[in-house]
Amino acid sequence: MEEQPASPSPAPAPTWSITKSEWDGYQRSRPFDTLGSRLVIGAIVALGLLGLLLPVVLPDVLGRAPLAQIFMTGGACALAATAFKVGFSLWWAARWDRLRPMIWEANGCVCPWCKVRADTAPCPNHGFTRAQHRFMLDYWESLPTLAFGDCARSLLALRDAAPYGPLAWRIAGVVQRMRLHAVVVAHDPNSTPLTRVRAAIPRAIVTTVFLSALFAVALAIAPRTIVSGIVPAFLPWLLIGPIFVAIGPLWRSGRPRCAACNHLCASDQPKVCNECGADLLKPAAVTRLHQSSPAALLILAVPLGLVMGMMLFHDDLAGLLPKPVRNAYWTNIRPPRSYWRNLTPPAMTQAEVDEAAALLIECARPDRARPLFDASFLCNAERAGKLTPAILEGVARATVEATLTVEQDGDAVVATVTPAFGELILGSMKTPRLVFGGISIDDEPWTKGADWSLFAHDIEAFWRSNGQLPALPASQLVFTGRIEDAPKGLRAVRARCWIVIHGPQWERYTPTFDENGLLVPPAGALVYPLELRTTIEIK
Repeated sequence: MEEQPASPSPAPAPTWSITKSEWDGYQRSRPFDTLGSRLVIGAIVALGLLGLLLPVVLPDVLGRAPLAQIFMTGGACALAATAFKVGFSLWWAARWDRLRPMIWEANGCVCPWCKVRADTAPCPNHGFTRAQHRFMLDYWESLPTLAFGDCARSLLALRDAAPYGPLAWRIAGVVQRMRLHAVVVAHDPNSTPLTRVRAAIPRAIVTTVFLSALFAVALAIAPRTIVSGIVPAFLPWLLIGPIFVAIGPLWRSGRPRCAACNHLCASDQPKVCNECGADLLKPAAVTRLHQSSPAALLILAVPLGLVMGMMLFHDDLAGLLPKPVRNAYWTNIRPPRSYWRNLTPPAMTQAEVDEAAALLIECARPDRARPLFDASFLCNAERAGKLTPAILEGVARATVEATLTVEQDGDAVVATVTPAFGELILGSMKTPRLVFGGISIDDEPWTKGADWSLFAHDIEAFWRSNGQLPALPASQLVFTGRIEDAPKGLRAVRARCWIVIHGPQWERYTPTFDENGLLVPPAGALVYPLELRTTIEIK
């Protein structure tokens, strides 16, 4: 009888290559364990409270409602972010305390995403079993070493070894692999700086697109003052990001060392340090992290110095850009406070005055960032005889805007004109105002105009509460016209308005109209017609 060959014995299960001290020390710290953590969190909370209380305690110092809004929003965000960070850290620390013993006892055969053992039953969402034990163990071993490149590499291998993946992997798989590959190359000490930068380009493009979309959404739903004020904080990182990538790893993971004296351990599973006698079985008593080179910290200081330089000399650096790029940037973010203060219209040519005025006009529109420090530039230009009619009309049409909305109310059509005002940049004696002269359907007879006008102080919350003039009732902050028995069908609705530059900011202007409903301009006023038009299907 022929002898049957013996069945091969199963391969031994892989075991940990790190020490229990390293594993127990991973993520051991809590938000309030260190003095540094307490100081940082305390400083953020203090700044948040200051941002919330300063507009209330010192309203006259801030001067304008939008600036108070920035302080209060920043303070609220700081407090909310701190509360979220502390709460999340406490929750994760409690959860990790439960997971850490289970992962060690399972010899690392635990799904990193589902947090369930895969040595007794397949992982439900990814299908991990004992067959993928080596990949799971490699991932868990890389975490305590703080070797980001090894962690990303093991995570890539683990994802590739999964029998199947959830829908999120299939949707964002390319982006996730791109990010992990960039981390692997960036932390590879054998990669050249050019190789690291080249590997990071796809990830940088995706990140830029995502942040641009996020910025566009925020700009659509949040006040422009707040959103545009955040942008300069991100600009320095656009310059120093490639430097950080090119430098490569500042610290590396190597042989076990005593965390107390940084002396190399005598074995891979040490118990006592031969140098200082420390107990190496305690959590976090053993570490593998060490500095790559003596010049690492000096290299790190270069990009950090760039960050500080960008923050301190942001306006000066922006001023070095080509004028079209500079003006476009200042229009959408914020011009420097000293820009118009340093301009002297009498010593400037007319072309230079026109260029500076065009930038000022764009910055003064209703949806631009505030406050705007124009240093009375247009008043100085007028005294120098260089305030042209084109500049005046540009100021009027840029700082006084209105929208027309129409709705049907039974057999009637109701039209509402909602004004929006920008910065008052023509001085206190030339106030741009909006006058309403009625509405018309298909150029039929016009309704009666409003017997009051509106200007910026009537609309802004700060001036309604702190201005010299009594605040108008809310019903007068918009203009409304009504036409009864409107004809059926698709109709064109027009609203005639005028922009009137007239009078000081501490006086109201009451318009007068002739027998045809046309505005009778006051003496010395500048008047610009503003017609609004829309259509409505009257049923």
